[in-house]
Amino acid sequence: MTTANGGIDEQAEEEAADWDILLKEAPDDAELYARFEQWRASREANAIAWAAIQQTVDLIGRMSPTHRAQWEPFTRDPQGAVRYPTLRRKRWTIRVAAVAGACAVVVLGVGLTDWRGIGADYVTKAGETRTFTLADGTRIFLAPRSALKLAYQPGQRGVELRYGEGYFEVKHDPARPFSVALDGVTVRDIGTAFDVAESDSGVRVEVAEGEVAVQSDHGLTRSLKQGEAAAVKLETGAIEGVNTTPLIGGWRHNQLSLQDASMAEAINRLRPFYRGKIVVVGRGLSKVSVTGFYRLDDPVATLKLMAEQQKVRVTELTPWLVLVAAF
Repeated sequence: MTTANGGIDEQAEEEAADWDILLKEAPDDAELYARFEQWRASREANAIAWAAIQQTVDLIGRMSPTHRAQWEPFTRDPQGAVRYPTLRRKRWTIRVAAVAGACAVVVLGVGLTDWRGIGADYVTKAGETRTFTLADGTRIFLAPRSALKLAYQPGQRGVELRYGEGYFEVKHDPARPFSVALDGVTVRDIGTAFDVAESDSGVRVEVAEGEVAVQSDHGLTRSLKQGEAAAVKLETGAIEGVNTTPLIGGWRHNQLSLQDASMAEAINRLRPFYRGKIVVVGRGLSKVSVTGFYRLDDPVATLKLMAEQQKVRVTELTPWLVLVAAF
């Protein structure tokens, strides 16, 4: 399976890189091959990661080294660093090669419309926001790379957030309750303003004013009041209270506030505002904590600011491709 934000499972990706190395070093080892087949069949995520690694290796084999000067520093050990065992160095090189593959195809990927937006009433592109007012007076702010479909019916007002993020200032009407649906999670208005967004593992809900009722498709429910936030896990439906910030929906004003967020989460919050592709190498981002107020109108500058004082390198390879490497 893929992660909630569309990426390949990191553990499966790392294991697939290991298997690629081992099989190339011992191509005639029948026992090794049998263990590999058992690993690949044990999880869907393993099969997906293996297919991705093989596709990348094939692509790299047909690429001309146009960006060799930019990539070579990432395939060498940093000066003075402890040298890792051979397997780990080779695995790192394979994962960097995967990023180089992304560099070759990124031009094709930038600007493509997410298929989930087909049939939506409102769609935004990277870096684009939209604001509109419905006939009942409800005001909706749609974040970049988002899609929303209206689902109004007699006696109830509903919208489906296909993907992305939206901020809702609801015109309360007890006779026609308002709700937002996203990835199996339903947020029901009880007279309020609130933000609903995709997150790394599910759905994030933050309440700026009033109160909402959050319900997962597992039947679990939770009420949130002004200043409260919750994260809903897609796999279990669990609704957990999380830290919020004073800038709920701050993206409407090109502002992002983070409190003890991982660097990986921070990057995912920035992705919709960048008109290209942000590619991550390494697994260290989850260990880096980010707190502060940041601008969204210059995502690359914000990434570099976040990376300061951290073991994270941010490199803008082209106007539409940024590499973030965590050592």
